[in-house]
Amino acid sequence: MATSKDVAKLAGVSHTTVSRAFKGGERMRKETYDRILQAAGELHYSPNLLAAGLRSQKSSTAGIVISHSGVAFFMNLVQELENQLQRQGFRLLISFDSGDPEKQQNAFQAMSSARADSIAFMPIAPPPKKKTEMLEQMKASGIQYIQLFNDALDGFGSVLIDDVGGALAGTRHLLDKGHRRILMIGGYNRIEGFYKAYEEKKLSAPIPHLPLLDDDLKICRNNIRQAIIERKPTAVFCISDQIGAITYGILSELKYHVPDDISFLAFDDSFWSESLSISVIGQPIAEIAGNIAGKIFSYSRGADAPRSPASSRTVFTPFLIERNSIRDISQ
Repeated sequence: MATSKDVAKLAGVSHTTVSRAFKGGERMRKETYDRILQAAGELHYSPNLLAAGLRSQKSSTAGIVISHSGVAFFMNLVQELENQLQRQGFRLLISFDSGDPEKQQNAFQAMSSARADSIAFMPIAPPPKKKTEMLEQMKASGIQYIQLFNDALDGFGSVLIDDVGGALAGTRHLLDKGHRRILMIGGYNRIEGFYKAYEEKKLSAPIPHLPLLDDDLKICRNNIRQAIIERKPTAVFCISDQIGAITYGILSELKYHVPDDISFLAFDDSFWSESLSISVIGQPIAEIAGNIAGKIFSYSRGADAPRSPASSRTVFTPFLIERNSIRDISQ
């Protein structure tokens, strides 16, 4: 795949000149400008990104690319973001990449060709050889990219969740209720908070967390079922709404009653957890959507896209929603 450096070489100009052309070509000779466009066309250099970079005005269009379809938190966030944008006359383009970097890049190009000014996305690490090329194209596109829940890429703003703090708050609550045999299910990015809560009380976790490393739901279900039977926890703490729903179903199959036989806590609030009066670690969806929308509005009004992650890094704190799924066994 051609890069902007290839375009510069073919057009006989510097790499900086090509970058200027992609951002609008202000104060550039028409002959130079046309030569760069011709070279880009001959090399098939990201035509969709090129079209986005050459526009001279913002479009009041934004995009969001989600890696996990069917998860309540992300669906609620997308709906809230769309509502906030629509109230200001913006439209939102929505796409799903299933955690596939190629699908994500295709989504970026489709949104670029639809003249999206900003794109919020969940970073997926591409193969090392493609990462530099990908970052170069993103930065030359004229689009504001906003990283969601991960700030893995240098040079872009981010909206993050304090996953460790959320797990810490949930585990603290269970420990305060007298539970020691807590089975945490899933969640590589939230495990630290689980063990930190035990350390605060100068305790060791008697049950190790259960990582779910396989995408096959049947295998995950079997692993969860086996862990509950063998480890005999007094409480389970699930790291997502989806895993929570699966685990709750397994507990029902095993004839466990919540909270009389086992206590239950999960990340993310949803219709099913509220209906069953399940305690959860909630997340401020309206505030998260508002922060993303604010970045989109600011850029549309002419502000420069953030180039330093630290300068536009916003972290939101999860919070406990107490209902009736945790029994106090401290007495």
